[in-house]
Amino acid sequence: MKSTYDLIGTFWDGRPADAVAQTVPYDPLMPEAGTPYCLFDINGKRRGIWLSVLFAVRDEADWERVRASLAGCRQIAVIDDCRPRFQGQAVQQFHQHRLRQVLCLLRCEIPGGARPCHEVSQRGKGGMNRSIASFEELIDRYADYLSGKGIQFNPQGFPMLQPQMYLDEWPELMVPYRDRKARFVHNPSHTVLCLFTSDMRIYPRLEKALDDIPEYSRYMGAVGSDLTVTSDMDLEWQQAIMLLNQLYLATLAVNGVKIVQNLRCGSPSTITCLSCVPSGVMCATSTLGCANTESELDLLFAEKLFAIRPGKLLLYGKHDPIMERQANVAGVPCRIYPDAHTLYKQLART
Repeated sequence: MKSTYDLIGTFWDGRPADAVAQTVPYDPLMPEAGTPYCLFDINGKRRGIWLSVLFAVRDEADWERVRASLAGCRQIAVIDDCRPRFQGQAVQQFHQHRLRQVLCLLRCEIPGGARPCHEVSQRGKGGMNRSIASFEELIDRYADYLSGKGIQFNPQGFPMLQPQMYLDEWPELMVPYRDRKARFVHNPSHTVLCLFTSDMRIYPRLEKALDDIPEYSRYMGAVGSDLTVTSDMDLEWQQAIMLLNQLYLATLAVNGVKIVQNLRCGSPSTITCLSCVPSGVMCATSTLGCANTESELDLLFAEKLFAIRPGKLLLYGKHDPIMERQANVAGVPCRIYPDAHTLYKQLART
């Protein structure tokens, strides 16, 4: 993964996972992690810890604080207080995978060989702290909202959108949301907004999607979210990120914003996450921050094009000759749109 990105949950990604995570009854008299030795420990120290707390671990220093709060325990209850309500397979499988990773690390690293247990116990979640739990909560909020708007979902949980929701005409300009009021944006009604930017700038937009609708409505349309998803992430994490990206796009669409499908995916197996995208619609992708495609034998981009069959393709950033040739072979008309940095440099020279 690219270390320069502000990614959620990287501490847990790639760690081994227990094969199963069996649910056991939760004892409400069990003290919380960090509680000093007390009367309830007469038969051995037991502590409970909320899964949302473990999901918020960002680095080794955070983990050491968790370890210290559980030191000496003969039993640990990991209380699943953040299981997603939305039943889409992508987020449910991701949640279960991360839970099994948590249980594996606790079992391996807590002194005394304590074996963790857990139960499902929904507890009110706090504010958006950009942890795994808040990520899953955001998926729940989007899914609830879209269900109320009559949107249907496939078994994985991806929204099924209609072709008329997508933009059809070529834009004159494509700019990131944060640059929408720059001096080079002369005609908002012919400008598409995108989120081809760092994750730390995308999160606020995901959290405030409905608040941003009036602003998006001033422009020609919007490209889907571009939260980082790369092939070196756990597959379950890749799919969950793509789900959130797509739920965000659907939220714009049901509010009358013309949308452009972002082709961002991770490993080749995640291309199936785009199976709900209607064929023939306008799509976009970015070459920003990426090396040019090195070989004609690198067919990941071509696979996406043949799987989705876009009607038009917007390429944001620098030219990538191989990608452009692959689009031509697939019969997909494409246009190149300079990135904001290039536009600012051009503006400075005028």
